[in-house]
Amino acid sequence: MKFVPLAKRTFGVDAPESVVAFREGGGAPNAKPQVGPVVISEIMYEGHPDVAGLGQAQLEYVELHNISEQAVPLFNPVEPQNTWRIRGGVKLDFPANTTLPPGGYQLIVGFAPVAEPVVAARFREHYDVPSGVTIVGPFDGRLANGGETVRLLQPDNTQGLGHEDAGFVPYLPVENVSYDNRKPWPSDADGTGLSLQRKVSDKFGDEPGNWLAAAPTAGRSNAKTADGDRDADGMDDAWEVAHKLNPANAADAMADADNDGVTNLGEFRSGTDPNDADSRFLIKSIEVTGGRVTIFVHVSPGHRYRVEFSEEVNSGWTKLAEFTTDDSQRLAKVESNAPLAQARFYRIQLVE
Repeated sequence: MKFVPLAKRTFGVDAPESVVAFREGGGAPNAKPQVGPVVISEIMYEGHPDVAGLGQAQLEYVELHNISEQAVPLFNPVEPQNTWRIRGGVKLDFPANTTLPPGGYQLIVGFAPVAEPVVAARFREHYDVPSGVTIVGPFDGRLANGGETVRLLQPDNTQGLGHEDAGFVPYLPVENVSYDNRKPWPSDADGTGLSLQRKVSDKFGDEPGNWLAAAPTAGRSNAKTADGDRDADGMDDAWEVAHKLNPANAADAMADADNDGVTNLGEFRSGTDPNDADSRFLIKSIEVTGGRVTIFVHVSPGHRYRVEFSEEVNSGWTKLAEFTTDDSQRLAKVESNAPLAQARFYRIQLVE
């Protein structure tokens, strides 16, 4: 069971004048959880192990996002010396006078960006962090690979004289995310190079269903959905799963599963089967006999192709033929009459 701040009071009597009046309230269903204006929007707890120039601890980060249209000071304006905090598995007190602009992002990291400018530059380059996004660190501790809690806290006013806790600064919860590396949390952000990303910024954060694993978007808008291309390798996740590739591993795009000389990404783009060496989209040969050109091309069953020609490679193209392959067809032949004294260029396109 989770107890979190609510968006509004639901006692039934919102502003009672007395205890008696309060007790007269009939109550009401709880309001939705309070969300924002600053949320934890992305967590990279275990980066890909083979990143040049950055160790595992230097790849970790927590991303904050201001989802409001107003700048948010990450300190108490009444007592500026009291700043917001990150607590849980990692700890950090925000620097003084830190403000998160409307719609802005901030990255919390495990290294010191100012003292380690080379590491900071490599980090920005690796994650393609926009230049205007602030990086703050180092936090104490590590983001556990097996799951843990990350808390974002803001200071209330110092308890005054006459209070039993005089001088004490209460810290109020803004966000609390207890992630894990197994279901119901996305399990494929565990050393694959993917990060945990919040699906909907203004919905409750400590809910596994509101998170997905996707290619890192540090300092930028998160991936929109768990479907599509989470590892940003150019191949749709559903296609990768259907062909026994890993939608959480971008490296498999340049691999050649069936060793036919075409990368998996090339197979995806051409509509061929990456696990079948006979399924490929390549020109086998071009033969010229008299004034006739015959083009033989490897094709895939059940696809439509268009053959075009041009007298100049950089000029407009003219359709020569368009055809749909049979359910078992692997090779197609296209013939064209061409003047022998004139160069002509041909190209073949997958239509659908």
